[in-house]
Amino acid sequence: MIRKACADDIIVFDDEFVKGMANTRRIAIDGTEMIEISELFVDPFFQHQGIAGKLMLEIEAQSKLTGICDIFLWVLEKNSEAIHFYERYDFVPTGERKLEEGTSEYILKYAKKIPL
Repeated sequence: MIRKACADDIIVFDDEFVKGMANTRRIAIDGTEMIEISELFVDPFFQHQGIAGKLMLEIEAQSKLTGICDIFLWVLEKNSEAIHFYERYDFVPTGERKLEEGTSEYILKYAKKIPL
């Protein structure tokens, strides 16, 4: 079951107990309102069961409901499994790359435009 936990920030997948969650936030960049996926997590025990995909589809559905068609996220450059997952959901690299705060690791920005 997918449910929104509070406001429009946290989406939770649970069926008896929490198996995954996503944290999103609305932000405006250069006058364009966007949704940032700041966190997408599935408990390692439940990975590869389609939970992340269900969370992603719910994020997209919520985006459509709010009329916001631009979604983006930052992903660790060396996390090829996560990059592959996001690309399966039509996210594309924007070319932006920066150091992850407090580390020597780089993160990449990926974005997607949702048809309304």
